[in-house]
Amino acid sequence: MSEVKVNKISPRSGTDVTLGDASDTFTLPSGSAITVASGGDINVASGGEIDIASGATLDVNGTLDVTGATVTGLSSAGFSRWHIAPAGTYTVPADITKILVEVQSGGGGGGAAPSGSTGTGAGGGGGAYAKKYLAVTATHTMTVVIGAKGDKAAYGSGAAGSAGGTSSFTNLVGTSFTAISCTGGAGGNGNNGTGGGGGVTTTGDININGQDGSDFYGPKSGGNSFLGISGQRITAGNGEDATGYGGGGSGGSGEATGGGDGSAGIVIITEYK
Repeated sequence: MSEVKVNKISPRSGTDVTLGDASDTFTLPSGSAITVASGGDINVASGGEIDIASGATLDVNGTLDVTGATVTGLSSAGFSRWHIAPAGTYTVPADITKILVEVQSGGGGGGAAPSGSTGTGAGGGGGAYAKKYLAVTATHTMTVVIGAKGDKAAYGSGAAGSAGGTSSFTNLVGTSFTAISCTGGAGGNGNNGTGGGGGVTTTGDININGQDGSDFYGPKSGGNSFLGISGQRITAGNGEDATGYGGGGSGGSGEATGGGDGSAGIVIITEYK
């Protein structure tokens, strides 16, 4: 083996230096490095390559400009998309490896005051919320259920509002978890009754139960949820509907008044490559 040791290689004429011939390979031994000074470049001509062996590191402290080039073998890990899942079957896309699932159930409807009475209805409970991080692979499938809103009690009926529906994200094929499930808020009772209880859950990495609705002697407000705001009712009149997702409707206050509707739930999936 021959060896050449120099401190500098410069072109005899012009500004270009060619090392070797076609198909030649130049190998840097372990521990050695090529340093490109500030403002310098390594230009690879069309058809040329820089191959980085397994276990080697390309340490770039400046800018790696690959404009117009084809880059292969680099990881595409990271955020892919965020979307609201419709009810039905969710199938993991081909390039997704992890998902963050948020499940919010529906809020309960507010209770009504009866005719011929000065009674009041109570607020519906807020729905529960859970968040869970899951490792998945392509073609894993889950069932998505969206909890319906709780309906208000009819004007002058003195009846209770209906409960909000349960929202869930349930394993169908492929993953090890069983289900993320959140119950809906209960409907507020009518005719000087108690507020509806908030929905509950224990199935997420983060679990937030819904707030209870107010009793008839309080403000008659519905219960809030993590993603929803309850209907409010302090003065006499019909109950107000909840807004957002999973809030409870407020109760009606005064003769022959009705409650407010709760708001429906939602399932949100954030996908990561």
